[in-house]
Amino acid sequence: MDIKSELLCEIFDYLDGYKLCKAFSNLNSRFQQLLHSSSILFTTRFYLFNYDEPMNMFKQFMFSNRHQIFSIHILFVFEDSYCFSSFFFDSSFDRLESIAFRDIQFEILIPVLTNLSSLLRLSSLTIETSNVQEEINDIYRLVFVLSKLKYYRIFLSDNYHSITLSMAMNNQFSPIEYLVIDHYCSLNELISLISYTPKLHRLTVHKIKTNNSNITILSSITLNNLNSIYLDLRQTTFNVLEIFITKKFPNLKSLFIAGSNDINFLDAYRWEQFILNNFSQLEKFYFVYDDLLDNEEKYRRFTGKSNQFSSSFWIERQWLFEVEIKDTDIEYIIRRYSKRWYDDIEDNIVNRYDKYSTFTNLTFECIPSSMFEEVIPKEIEHILTITKIYHLEILEEKFSIPALIQVVNLLPHITTLKIHSLSIDETTELTVKELLILCSIKETSKIIKVYFEEIDNVKELDFLFTLCPYMEYFKIRCINTMDIQSFLRTIFKKIKQNNNHYLHSLCFPVRTTDEQIVENIKRMINYEKLLSNFTVIFVLLSAKSQKTMTICPECYGVGEAVISCGFCGAYVCEECYMRHLVMCGPDDEKQKLSETTKVS
Repeated sequence: MDIKSELLCEIFDYLDGYKLCKAFSNLNSRFQQLLHSSSILFTTRFYLFNYDEPMNMFKQFMFSNRHQIFSIHILFVFEDSYCFSSFFFDSSFDRLESIAFRDIQFEILIPVLTNLSSLLRLSSLTIETSNVQEEINDIYRLVFVLSKLKYYRIFLSDNYHSITLSMAMNNQFSPIEYLVIDHYCSLNELISLISYTPKLHRLTVHKIKTNNSNITILSSITLNNLNSIYLDLRQTTFNVLEIFITKKFPNLKSLFIAGSNDINFLDAYRWEQFILNNFSQLEKFYFVYDDLLDNEEKYRRFTGKSNQFSSSFWIERQWLFEVEIKDTDIEYIIRRYSKRWYDDIEDNIVNRYDKYSTFTNLTFECIPSSMFEEVIPKEIEHILTITKIYHLEILEEKFSIPALIQVVNLLPHITTLKIHSLSIDETTELTVKELLILCSIKETSKIIKVYFEEIDNVKELDFLFTLCPYMEYFKIRCINTMDIQSFLRTIFKKIKQNNNHYLHSLCFPVRTTDEQIVENIKRMINYEKLLSNFTVIFVLLSAKSQKTMTICPECYGVGEAVISCGFCGAYVCEECYMRHLVMCGPDDEKQKLSETTKVS
């Protein structure tokens, strides 16, 4: 089959340039001619060892293809610099736009940077090096004179460096638009660096170190083009952030801040004032705060008002507050709202304020069981001084029943519960204290939606109905030890035995579209008279898609189109919706709905 040259060129774009030449250059005259055409540009990666053969291969490829190399990534795997010292980039690399140097020795780096100015198309440069001290100033000076550079990332593995560059003069500006600084620098040093980049659009600084001196306030530095900032401020304070940013970036649209060690970062009102006074055009705000134990094994005390991240300021912008616990670390996060498993199918605009104001989610991850006696209660107690928790998610597999009782008891406001799986067997027995707590929870529980990633046996269902007696919606991703019909029969019987009037929606996966399964379930419901006002949602899984099918509790018909009842929450088909409302709605509405139904 004769493949068109245009298609081959598109395929070549996905292949490493050196391997491409090695595989096809001697195949036949057509490929040889195609590989050397001006329409083919090479992107390649080299690992340079302290041996002559790989170095000679590198030099030969670079020299032979210097007019076609578009991007090159070089990883240095040697300590001596003599192997690379004889190679220089020059103006003959007239298509080269992107270079990345990984683990490059400083002795090599400075000579290489010196001649990069001859590359008239170089727009992207990445440098990773080490053992740099005062020489860091030379690196920045040589980079800032590159006339076409748009992207620059520098990573230094050493801890501390002293940047002594003076403020930029009128003729010293760099065209860099995206700057990534991945080494320690103070905010004073950062101000000096960005004075060279008036066209900057995006700024990322991973390691801001503490300032011993006051930050220089320079009203002349205003980066009007800057629209995105990431600052890691884990070693500094909110005060320093306010001084640094004030009025410098008026057109900022995206702000990402990482903080720690200063509890003032959790002052919601202070954030509101800071954002309103400085960023009138801000669209995206992402914040993460690591709350770590101090030297006395205590968390820093928060003295502000709790639950302030649920005010109208945050809700109108859909910037929502969440908490994650990983071992002894607590992480507070603000990010834009994204739909969760417990959100309604229909987004009720009227209830949006209530939904977002009670959005706060707590996630447990990597929690040793030994921590639950003492550490976890302290963590939750500390979290509750900052925010109420309305949603609980436990990512741990085989989470113990006693631990779950303890956690739920400490979080009285949670309305949803998501668990990967529970640990329960024949030997699982609760103490008297745990049984008393469970009985207390049963009386006051507000949990109405539950999601199990995996469920193994009937005992888990017994516990679940005790822990969450007012549960309205139950979702399961995987049923391990029972077939669907047996599982459903068990649930329906428990609902009937307990005279449960709350649970009305069940969602579970079916790995086949066999209609016989659905018919058997409908027949079982009818014959055994197990349900009333209950919705069964089948999630039909296939290799390519996921489709939801629902049994309507009114007509027992199966379909994809469902409507959620605003009174009882049940999902019914479109044909039965009005009739369902007549039976379910308040008395003053029933007459109106009944008359409307008759007219229809």
